[in-house]
Amino acid sequence: MVTKMSATPFAFVGIIAAVMIVLCFTVAICSAPNWEFNVNTLSDLGISEDGFTASLFNWTCIIGGILMIIFGVGKALVKKDLDMVSAIFITVAGLFLINVGIFTKGDNMHLFMAYTFFTLCIIGMFISGISDWNHGRKLTASVTVIVFVVFLASLPGFAVPGIEVIGVFGSCLWLAAQGLSLAFSKD
Repeated sequence: MVTKMSATPFAFVGIIAAVMIVLCFTVAICSAPNWEFNVNTLSDLGISEDGFTASLFNWTCIIGGILMIIFGVGKALVKKDLDMVSAIFITVAGLFLINVGIFTKGDNMHLFMAYTFFTLCIIGMFISGISDWNHGRKLTASVTVIVFVVFLASLPGFAVPGIEVIGVFGSCLWLAAQGLSLAFSKD
């Protein structure tokens, strides 16, 4: 069985994934002169005419997905009940994030991969938030609630591309909080 101490590397992989995705997507956005918030989806970066931007976005999805899988497996090995269920959703979401980088926006499979990724993340976050609250991890439960509230508040004010960006960056904040919780929580 994996012990708490051995879970720490998995936890830091989750933090690294979150930071890497935010930084690389930000660089990709800044390097795409025609990309516009609330007009273009993040996946537009993956088909950018600029080879650097397209490669950066697609490889970030692939590597970020691999890191999410590693984090999810680590969390599933050390947690039980709802925490383990959440970890399984995050692990499978990582598989779909890899495929977002492989099946770019022009591919027929892209929307299926992207929507499934987001759906699995939302379910995993929701389950994790409940478990965090039930186990007294109020800070990580609060991060989950804040991410959901910001996401829901963005629905009436932004188009789908803007909501997507808010959702991805919020999910990365949540993933980093989950990594910190896995590394430092007592249960």
